[in-house]
Amino acid sequence: MAARKKTRKNLPQIVGLLIAVVVVVTASVAFQHWWNNRRTSPADVTVTFSWEGDSHTLTPYWVCGFGENCPAGKAPVVDIAGSDTVTVEVPREVWDHDWSLLTIYDNPAANDEQYFGGGQAKKVDVPVAPDQKGGGPAPTLLVVEVHSLLVGEDDNGEEAPYSVVWAIHTGDNAEQQQTGTISSSPTATPTTDSGGGS
Repeated sequence: MAARKKTRKNLPQIVGLLIAVVVVVTASVAFQHWWNNRRTSPADVTVTFSWEGDSHTLTPYWVCGFGENCPAGKAPVVDIAGSDTVTVEVPREVWDHDWSLLTIYDNPAANDEQYFGGGQAKKVDVPVAPDQKGGGPAPTLLVVEVHSLLVGEDDNGEEAPYSVVWAIHTGDNAEQQQTGTISSSPTATPTTDSGGGS
């Protein structure tokens, strides 16, 4: 009888402990789900540019509401002397849908813009001095830009599309390839003035 009374007396404590465990586990699972699925602000998404002996992980230099005209910021100027390629590595927020890579050289004929579908490319190598068709001196890389359309929140906390650009410049001449304003129109991928080329 004494053992039975003791068991009954401990039963509420055991039930309470089980409830507490269930609450803690549920809260932990819910937090993990939120953490794994939280939306990163477009301004905080980073792209990594690397070359021989150096690497830069950068936030965007330009974030603009889709369809708006926004002043362009200044991309960092880096020294890639002695490198054959610049490797561009984009995160899941970029590669899981369409994105583009713009490369600008001191010879406009070498300028190029590549388009990638979702999951098609996470890392791309850009030649610093590609072979010149028909001979002649090899062009020199001036600008590398990554363009993507990301979803963020507007001033009212509502989901909204943003055109986002990450970039590096490789010298003073590269700044001449950039305009003061970039147009994020619904009919075209936003690009800076490439100075000609494709």
